[in-house]
Order: sequence, then C-alpha cells, then structure tokens
Amino acid sequence: MIVNMNPARDMFDETQHVLNFAAVAKEILIEEQQKIVKPKKNRFSQYMERKSLSVPFMQIIEEDEKDIEINKLKIMISDLYMEMEQKRLEYQQELSEEREYIRSEYKKFIEELRERHMQQKVEAINKVKREYEEIIQSLNRNRRCLDDSEVVILDSSSDEDDASERTSKQVIIDLERITTEQNDKIKLLEQNLKCQNEKSNKEISELKEHIRALKEEEFKLKVTLDEAEQAYSELQLELREADTKTKKLISEKLQLQEKVEQLEEVITHLTNDSDESEDDPCQIEHVVGS
Repeated sequence: MIVNMNPARDMFDETQHVLNFAAVAKEILIEEQQKIVKPKKNRFSQYMERKSLSVPFMQIIEEDEKDIEINKLKIMISDLYMEMEQKRLEYQQELSEEREYIRSEYKKFIEELRERHMQQKVEAINKVKREYEEIIQSLNRNRRCLDDSEVVILDSSSDEDDASERTSKQVIIDLERITTEQNDKIKLLEQNLKCQNEKSNKEISELKEHIRALKEEEFKLKVTLDEAEQAYSELQLELREADTKTKKLISEKLQLQEKVEQLEEVITHLTNDSDESEDDPCQIEHVVGS
C-alpha cells in the first residue's frame, strides 16, 4: 500500500483517514523530500531585498551625504576665513593710508600756519621798525636844524620862543599819535594771531577727535574679528567631533560588513553541506501486509 501524505490544511482530514488505515502497517519507509536549492544571491540583491541589510545601505548613503555636507561646510568656512582675512588686511591698509594722510596733512598745515605767523610777525616788526626809524630820522633832522641855527639870541622876541615851543609840542604830539597808532596795530595783529591760534587749535581738536573715532572703529573691528576667529575655532571643533563620529560610524559599518560577509560564508558553507547530503527525489512509501 502506498500512502501519499500532504501537509496542507485543507487535506488534513484525508491525511488523518489514511494514517488510521496505515496504523496496521508492518513496515513504514519514509523518504525525505529533496530540498529545493535556492539560487545564490549576491550582496547587492541582499541589500535591496533584505530589510536588515537595507538599513546599513541607507546609512552608507546618509554618511556619504554627511561627508559631502561637511566638505561643503569646510570649503565655506575656509572661503569665509580668507575673505575676513582679506577684508582685515584691506582695512588695515586703508586705515594706515588714512592715518598717514591725516598726519602729513596735519604736519603740512602746522608748518604753513607757523610760516604764515612768522612772516606776519616779521612784517609787523619790520613795519614798526621802519616807522620808528623814520621818526628818529625826523627828530635828528630837526635837531640838526636847531643846532645849525645861527639865531641864538638871548633877548629874542617872545614870538620866536612861542613858535619854537609850539613846534616842539607838535613834534611830541605827533610822536605820541604815531606810538598810539603803532600800539593799536600791534594789538590788532595780536588779536589776529590769537584768532588764528584758536582756529588752529579747533582744527587740531577736530583732527584728534577724528583720529580717536578711527581708533574706536579699529577696536570694534578687532573685537569683531576676534569673535569671528572664536566662532571659527568652535566650528572647527564641531567639525572635528563630526569627523570623529563619522569615522566611528564608518568603523562600525566596516565591522558590520565583515560580520555580514562571515554570515554569508557560513550560510554558503551550510548550503553546500546540505546539498551534498541530499538523496534522490523522495516519496514516502508505507508497506502494509495484506
């Protein structure tokens, strides 16, 4: 008697009925079914089909994207740092040129102002000197005229004495008038010099204020540059940490790949051993004595 057993659920009743009749069998021979050899799958198909292996593949893609993003950030940081360095050098160059220009203009202005004051002072002194020399020469001429006069008569008339006295008084009055005028001119020159000095001091104060503002701006830019350098250092630290994490992930990925390859080798070895131990096409025969 040959009995065919089917493990399907819908054939359970029939299989049980057949086994009941086979209970009286004297000898039962069971042949194992031939295992179906599944085609070997390469690593790419395993990455595409198995969920457990698709996760590392996605991780690899994400890690590649992270590496690309990190490289872009590094390039951006390098470009930004180079741009900041170039701006700093340009600002220092402009500040140095402006400072040198202000210094030269200020020095030139002071020299011109000093020369102008000295020239005005020399001109005023020469003018007063000439006027006093003219007065002295006039007095000397009058004195010579008086000395050379042959009219030395003790009993001269009162009219001549009065005329000489009036002449002397007039000369004294003229000298006082000229002296007063010269003093007024000197005071006027002193006032002009004072005004020019005040104007120069005001311009010097404005230049000093401008230089102070430039120094404050330079200090602010230096503070900004220091903050940018600190931010750059922090960003470099974050990038190093990200690189460390990335290297760690890559190491874990390589270890996982090695484990997967080892598992593949074990599975392949087990599959080959199973193929060698398989027999001919199977069927289950139950021999029942009649």
